[in-house]
Amino acid sequence: MLLLSYDPFVGASPYSGPGPIYVHDGDCATFDGDDGFSAAEAQAGVTLLGGTPTLNWSQPAPITYGTALGSAQLNATTNFPGTIVYSPAAGTILDAGTHTLSVTLTPTDTEHWAARTVTTTIVVNKAMPAVEISSASAFLEGQGGVPAWVALEYMAQCVAAHGGLRARAAGDPVPLGFLLGSRSVALHTPAFLVGQALEVEAAHVWGEQDFFSFACTVRDARTCATLAEATLTVARAANADALTGRGRAEAP
Repeated sequence: MLLLSYDPFVGASPYSGPGPIYVHDGDCATFDGDDGFSAAEAQAGVTLLGGTPTLNWSQPAPITYGTALGSAQLNATTNFPGTIVYSPAAGTILDAGTHTLSVTLTPTDTEHWAARTVTTTIVVNKAMPAVEISSASAFLEGQGGVPAWVALEYMAQCVAAHGGLRARAAGDPVPLGFLLGSRSVALHTPAFLVGQALEVEAAHVWGEQDFFSFACTVRDARTCATLAEATLTVARAANADALTGRGRAEAP
């Protein structure tokens, strides 16, 4: 029976540190010889891949457009010393939509541990533009602010913007429209104060030709409290030039 001895011995780790080494040369098998065979020795190289460090990262909660990436989103964890780099970096403001985020951990001990990259996604919701009440407002009434009924004007302007955007998206000229009235108005505040930021929303309810209905809401942009609600009925002028005088020849 042949008796072989190994250096390192069977079961030994070629590296006594916290992980496997990348390359280890000089594993040696030795035969001391016997009555029928001469002593012999052989060496072989063993290639060991670098270990993969632990890197955990949960998908961050959705954010609103305008929110810069920060520690609430870029919060991967690891128990390995090293350098962590995020892409996109902290402070980046992403467009609305779904985006891929990545983080790369480069261990301090690059001889024995490989770098690792983890990806996740984040949803960026569209932001609602805010209107801030100014001291220069034409509707301002002294220290009392802007009366809440002016919300109807803000709603009508929002409806007009809606119609203009739809027309431009279709490649059509922006038509004139008229506010016919409202069947329901609810005001939950007496006035809008100077410096207060408002969100104005107009949701199309019905109408595709010349008459339309919109459910409109005015909210406090900071607290999201509903300040005014109304359903507006509007009309698109079929002959706007005749109604406004546009296109009429000027008197000599």
